[in-house]
Amino acid sequence: MWCDPRLIEMAASFVPAADEVWRLQRGDDADCRFFQRAVNGGELITDKGTRQGIWVLSPSGRLLSRINSNDPDRVLPVLARGLAAWSELPEEERRLAADAELEPELRWEHSYPEDGLVLERIARDLAAESPVAAPLPTWNRDFAWFTREEARDWLPAEPRSGDVHAVPPISVRRLARFHLVDNARGQTLPYAEEEIEAAELTTRVLLREGETVELELRGRTRATAAGPWLLGDNLWTPRHEHPHGIETELFGRATFDLAREAFTAFELVARGRRWGRTAMNGRRNATEGGRIGFHFQLATDAPRIAPTFISLYNADWVRRPEGWAYRPENRVGDDPIRAMLGAVSAERIHERIAVLAGFYTRHTASETESDERGIGAARRWIESDLRASAEASGGRLEVGTHSTTRRMGSRDVEIVNVYGFLPGKQDDPRGRTYVVLGHYDSRASGGMDAEAHAPGADDDASGTAVVLELARVMSQHELEANLYFVCVAGEEQGLFGSKAFAEWMESEGVAIDGVITNDIVGGIEGGNGVVDDTTIRCFSGGDGLSGASRDFARDLYDAAERYVPDARVRMIFRLDRRGRGGDHIPFHERGIPALRLTEANENYARQHQDVREEDGVQYGDVLEHVSADYVAKVARVNGALLARLALAPAPPSRLFVRGALRYDTTLAWQASPSESAVGYVAVWRETTSPIWEHKSEVFADPRAVLEGVIADNFFFGVRAVDAAGNESRTIVPERRR
Repeated sequence: MWCDPRLIEMAASFVPAADEVWRLQRGDDADCRFFQRAVNGGELITDKGTRQGIWVLSPSGRLLSRINSNDPDRVLPVLARGLAAWSELPEEERRLAADAELEPELRWEHSYPEDGLVLERIARDLAAESPVAAPLPTWNRDFAWFTREEARDWLPAEPRSGDVHAVPPISVRRLARFHLVDNARGQTLPYAEEEIEAAELTTRVLLREGETVELELRGRTRATAAGPWLLGDNLWTPRHEHPHGIETELFGRATFDLAREAFTAFELVARGRRWGRTAMNGRRNATEGGRIGFHFQLATDAPRIAPTFISLYNADWVRRPEGWAYRPENRVGDDPIRAMLGAVSAERIHERIAVLAGFYTRHTASETESDERGIGAARRWIESDLRASAEASGGRLEVGTHSTTRRMGSRDVEIVNVYGFLPGKQDDPRGRTYVVLGHYDSRASGGMDAEAHAPGADDDASGTAVVLELARVMSQHELEANLYFVCVAGEEQGLFGSKAFAEWMESEGVAIDGVITNDIVGGIEGGNGVVDDTTIRCFSGGDGLSGASRDFARDLYDAAERYVPDARVRMIFRLDRRGRGGDHIPFHERGIPALRLTEANENYARQHQDVREEDGVQYGDVLEHVSADYVAKVARVNGALLARLALAPAPPSRLFVRGALRYDTTLAWQASPSESAVGYVAVWRETTSPIWEHKSEVFADPRAVLEGVIADNFFFGVRAVDAAGNESRTIVPERRR
């Protein structure tokens, strides 16, 4: 964008300043405080809405204009409006404020290596068929900095033709960690030192003539990140990273002047393969990988723009004065959601699944008197587990049962649901409530065979264990909304328990705002031979891409993206598997947002089968086929959404969209009834996209204008936000045209 000659000419009227928006929102140095005063009234920006973009500010801190776009045709009029607003300011507002901090504690360009090696780096996606094919439109620009001493170490002390010299690791690893990353489409975080698997670069002296040395450069890099960012609690909070990596081959030419001790020409190309996704590289649905290329050249006339993430540069000459870190109140350790998810225990989950599978059968019509076998023993054990969590919670978790009777064969069978109820701070047991379910009954090959061995380890001791572990973990925290942790029976014979529970909640007038059921969430090896311990399928009913349950699925996807970096939620816009059903259905049919979570690849030899071995194939739903680590991952995905919503204000309502025959879109809605709501964020997506792709800044009033967003092209939603940045369930217009 800044290569546009019109922008270059316009920029001459401004004093430019570039910085990381994430740092500006949360830092506590002079620059950050100036930014926060100008855009947020002086308050620390704790919401998750972005402030990225171009801001036109007066030295006094007056906001003159702002836009978040890389389209020159849109940016130019915004800059012009900023200049016009500047011309109308009184003289005192054109100057620094009286209390301005004149010596910023942190300006990274103060570390600029005046006589060092400064490289301009361009990253581009490459066409798959050829590394020299026409470049794809996505690209990104950055700068790499090396001091004079570091640059001199790129060649031998006394270079002679034919000499081969290894560039010192500190320089090569700087390239690999910070500059050879997949950020052609965004701002991927750098790699941690431990994630660099290879970083090699050599220079070979092609020719020396007097003080001039011609060099050939060759090398390779490889870096892989398994999941959460490893750099720890510093300027950059660990984000929702995913498994990703990159490997490159490097080659180039350079000329070094020994008299000046400086490079006079430099060109280095890295081409290679990237795979996976990160929170900020725009590849949510392109994790299979592709080709990527990088070009480095001397940046002699470039402005002193600091390299991305220079705050973490592996260079001791970068100035890091006091005040560069986040304010303490914004540390990750203070996030109750991360605390809850971190407390989820795979060991406890495994123990619970083992106990449930050990009851021989949990068929709905099985034994109820024994304490060692049958569904009666199972439900009493579940109740005791919940009561242990209730005691550990100081009595906040309330344990109860709800029962109904159903005819099965020639007799009536009691269907008993066991639940834990965690009241929210709203102090209304019928107020906003979220429900998480798993069914604890099991079956063998015969649907009415109440005597056969039916351990039901995956179907559905795994889902029951999710519910029990979430009850243990989440009952240690105070939430705004109510939570029900429900273990239902009778699922295998017709969703009897969940139907009865949904009817009961409806008759009691409980305002259920969302339901998640977990059913068959423990297997990682499918009957098709595919092993997948990352993907979790999320089924939701609706109409096309729309519907309350499908919007709820998008919220689950967003929560997992943010808080569970090693999970991938695969949204499937179908009420359930073909010919199958789950305990979310009775709630969905009542218009309540409801989801079903299930493992990525089912193994039908292990479902609804007598335990046996035939022709070398093991049939039956036994414990050894369940991965407790995977079930724990599913529990964290559940917990991420439930905690976010239960901590957040109640959602707003009655969203209206106005944008016919306009280039901007106006949204208006009815405010959240919660006192904790301090603002709202708008989200929007392409009409063909399954996920929310864009999010606005926080709006204080129940009205927003999205400049440059044409209403015809998108679907819209709104969430309420509290002071800690927790976001409610997304609401959408009741009718879309």
